[in-house]
Amino acid sequence: MDKFDEKVIGYESTKDILRQILDILKRPEVYKRKGISIPRGLLMKSDPGLGKSLLASILMEESERKPFVFRKTSQENSFLDELRAVFAMAKEDAPSILLLEDLNLYVESTSPYAPEWACLQACIDDAKDTDLFVIATTNDTRYMPPSLLRPGRFDYVIYLQPPIGENAENIVSYYLRDKDLAEDVLISDIVKAMPKVSCATLETVMNLAALNSVYQGHEHIQKEDITEALLQVVYKLQKTDKETDSTELQYMKQPMQWSEKFFTPEALELSRFAEAKV
Repeated sequence: MDKFDEKVIGYESTKDILRQILDILKRPEVYKRKGISIPRGLLMKSDPGLGKSLLASILMEESERKPFVFRKTSQENSFLDELRAVFAMAKEDAPSILLLEDLNLYVESTSPYAPEWACLQACIDDAKDTDLFVIATTNDTRYMPPSLLRPGRFDYVIYLQPPIGENAENIVSYYLRDKDLAEDVLISDIVKAMPKVSCATLETVMNLAALNSVYQGHEHIQKEDITEALLQVVYKLQKTDKETDSTELQYMKQPMQWSEKFFTPEALELSRFAEAKV
């Protein structure tokens, strides 16, 4: 078992791609002797909370290269200077690996011709003949110029999807590994009640359910504890003051799918009320 398997549940195809990249970075001469050009970059795109930064950090650590991490903390010209500076340091300390976190925050406008994109492309191109590998993460690629996303700048592009099915069940089981779950609560039903949510959401719901359990004085985490956490975190619903009507909710409109097998009768009543308001 390697670090990817130790720290990341699921995403097997993604981990295989990252292992291939890692092998190339650690044994470049083997590939060069076969006439293979060494890839220069990796872009990982997903919704927030799906593990892009974790996967990138493992790749950086295991590459045994000099690591650099860059995030946008400044505006306009100072940001461009800082971006150029981190590339210069990474090139000087090659073989190196540079993580550009949250590319979607680099540019405030929706123009693909923004100076920040032009600067980033120039920095990547200037590093072409150096032993620098660039990793970038983003929550959105809609406003990025196609010229930045093309092969040659980012040879690998990975789109991470929310965990489903067995992968989601394994993640929930991991987050419950040191918590006491009631025997009548099935992991599969928990997953069905919140389809296609992020790993971070799965973790938050399980932790909040455990908090609810302790607060309510339950010996084990009950269905009602998880139901309350689901309503609050996933569906943005919560019961208001106890003295008001039991179906009165604070509501945030969004698409909802309800797992009737899992929810308690009280939660079903709340869910039907919420769906009626959509």
